[in-house]
Amino acid sequence: MSFIDRQAFIILAPAMKRDLGLLDTQLGILMGAAFSFTYALSAFPIARWADRGNRRNILVICLMVWSAMTMLTSLAQQFWHLLVTRMGVAAAEGGGPPVSQSMICDFMPLRYRAPAFSVFGLGSIIGASIGAFAAGMLAETIGWRMTFLVLGAPGLAVGLVMRLALREPARGQFDIIDETSDVAPFLVQLKTLWARTTFRRSMYYMFLTQVIFVGMAAWWPSVFERVHGLSLSMVGIYTILALIGPALGFVAGAAVAHRLADSGVRAPILISAVGAIFLLPVLVGTVLSTSSLVAVALLSVGGFMATFPNGAVMATYQSVLDPRARATGAAIMGLFAALGGGVGPVVIGVISDTFGQMGSGPALRVAMLVPAAATPLLAILLFGIARSLARDLEPKS
Repeated sequence: MSFIDRQAFIILAPAMKRDLGLLDTQLGILMGAAFSFTYALSAFPIARWADRGNRRNILVICLMVWSAMTMLTSLAQQFWHLLVTRMGVAAAEGGGPPVSQSMICDFMPLRYRAPAFSVFGLGSIIGASIGAFAAGMLAETIGWRMTFLVLGAPGLAVGLVMRLALREPARGQFDIIDETSDVAPFLVQLKTLWARTTFRRSMYYMFLTQVIFVGMAAWWPSVFERVHGLSLSMVGIYTILALIGPALGFVAGAAVAHRLADSGVRAPILISAVGAIFLLPVLVGTVLSTSSLVAVALLSVGGFMATFPNGAVMATYQSVLDPRARATGAAIMGLFAALGGGVGPVVIGVISDTFGQMGSGPALRVAMLVPAAATPLLAILLFGIARSLARDLEPKS
């Protein structure tokens, strides 16, 4: 549900740019910094709440609030209105991953967490696909304002279903937990988390991944419209085609992690590290392609390579944490991811405006090449995570 709302905003960005006279820098702020930084900051208090309270109820509240704020986006008349509603959506969505990840670890033992997190990640692709298709089709018939109303409303109903159907799992049932001690203070948790090399490297990986892929993903619909001349409805369809690769990446990552469950999560991370070496030529080819079909095919391949390690990385950093600090750990991880997701779209927007004399299409292409150039660092970080994992999984003293 969160990715339906998130992808819809990206698809509708060109229409809002025209109607409200927005700059690319302003769009970058809305899709990146304003959303991501609010998302990250809200995650901390919600995560601390989740490490003590009923996670199911917290998740339901978050879902209903971000759905209502998505609906309010339809009333925006200028940039500042959009800024407030996007920050409202982000504040509620910030609680989703920390609460969900904590619950998943209490539904699944260690050996099955990598495939479980891959399935969890697949939800983002399903949501993004629905958001892309629905937003593109609805915008051309009922306009972008009514589209936000239509896509936000189902979240309220889903929240009610979750309240009735989802149970709260027993905390730490698959892990060793000292029942005599309370949840550690935040600063103590932070010091403990930072001492884990695997956790630190995973944070760096999450940051860079978001800079590259969230940054570029925010602008692909605009690339298809400006460079390849596609309508909003066709942009929605092309976005769905591009999401086939990421969806398969989640599925393949889950299948490989499940097959290698007895070997732990280190093996799929090593496989992912090798694959990340080839991301650079794939993304550069996508940006520079003169054919929209070739571009979307390469984009799908790049998406596969980006999502394949997702489940293993999430399972890795969650499994080196204390069961009563997992939501907080996910929030800290989310902060780094949000920083990357906030920086990426803004950097691309600023570079695009800087080279605006080239024309909006060529300038955006130049801007998209900047994050693509950083992909070799992803392979280095994945190799590092694999090296430190065995040591950090040793019993904690």
